[in-house]
Amino acid sequence: MRRAALRLVALAALMLSITVFPGCGKTDLREELLGLLREKAGSIESLAFTCQTVDGEKLYLEEFRLLFPDGYRYRFFQVVNGEKVLVRYAAQSGNRVLRAGLDSADPGASLRAELLEDVPPIRGTGIYLSLYHLVGNGDYYYSLISLLEGGSLEVVSREKLDGTDAYRLRSASGLTPQTEMWLESGTGLPVRKELLLEGEREVTFTYRDMAANIPDPLEPFPESAQELNSLFGRPSAPVDITVRDGGCRPAEGWATTAEAGFSPLRPQLQGFGEAGSFWRNPEASNLTASEQSLKFPEGFREFYLLLRDGHRQVEIRQAPLVEDFGYYTSGLGLLSGAYLVQQERFSGEYADVIYTVASNRQEMHLVAGGLEVTVTGDLSREEFEELARILRSSAGGRE
Repeated sequence: MRRAALRLVALAALMLSITVFPGCGKTDLREELLGLLREKAGSIESLAFTCQTVDGEKLYLEEFRLLFPDGYRYRFFQVVNGEKVLVRYAAQSGNRVLRAGLDSADPGASLRAELLEDVPPIRGTGIYLSLYHLVGNGDYYYSLISLLEGGSLEVVSREKLDGTDAYRLRSASGLTPQTEMWLESGTGLPVRKELLLEGEREVTFTYRDMAANIPDPLEPFPESAQELNSLFGRPSAPVDITVRDGGCRPAEGWATTAEAGFSPLRPQLQGFGEAGSFWRNPEASNLTASEQSLKFPEGFREFYLLLRDGHRQVEIRQAPLVEDFGYYTSGLGLLSGAYLVQQERFSGEYADVIYTVASNRQEMHLVAGGLEVTVTGDLSREEFEELARILRSSAGGRE
């Protein structure tokens, strides 16, 4: 039975020369693909690829270098007179993020950059792992599994797409906008994704030059204006660098528990070990303008816990549940214009736990021991449900 789901999708279509493999039923193909996705989930340590985006008459090129679970280098190019021009660059190493870009593609353009220090580690918030295409690790594979099992995606066929053996997936009948994607049959990684947006706007993503588990995929994290000038190939361009504070400080033995006014939960999930913990006072941070405009309850603090199993990572945010105040609790909702989004509640005594999944992203929300808890990361749906049970059990044992 398909899970009850709230589904939102965004996609585009491009005519291609396709050869369909005959003889395999859709049910068999679906189980075959699910088996591949489960096998590959969490198996990729690093990934490099290029994404070409066609959006009407616009053409964009993006280059990705990913080192899971929390490192990347990203380049965004415009094509000007047939030449690639680097106009945006981003990098993340742990809880440090750099964003840089040119005012324009003109030769005399100036360069602006933001260095974000001590960012809060939770996905989908626009800062941490804030990449539109985040593929290759557990989150990517498990999100596709949930969308397939929940009925939001259907396996159409197995085909040759531009010479590549691929599974063709489509959004379920009745869902709008329409979605199609092709996954390489050996890895489950994307080959092409097509979106049809409002106003008949078509956007097509073509993924090229996929290389998994490559050694040393990341160049050094840029630390100076000189390094940024070198990256953009503009040695004389003026550089304006702004440093912002995300406010996440190492917990250091939980010494600030009394100051925060609550004792956080420290769940133990099989196979995972604690990789870091942080306290945060968002009112003292200048990370985003929207955050600075909020009126926080007096003494409000957040606690972040990282669990890690090899290159798989889970991020858990905890904060006191305050009536009529919700903050930092929704990331995927902001992505609904570009992702297929499916939402469900777990069964039985966990029916108030909300699990949301989109292509490349998963989130879970619950209340445990008077704390509002948000979880993101490289877990299967079953592991999210088990973690909800563990969190509730831990909270119950303290009450």
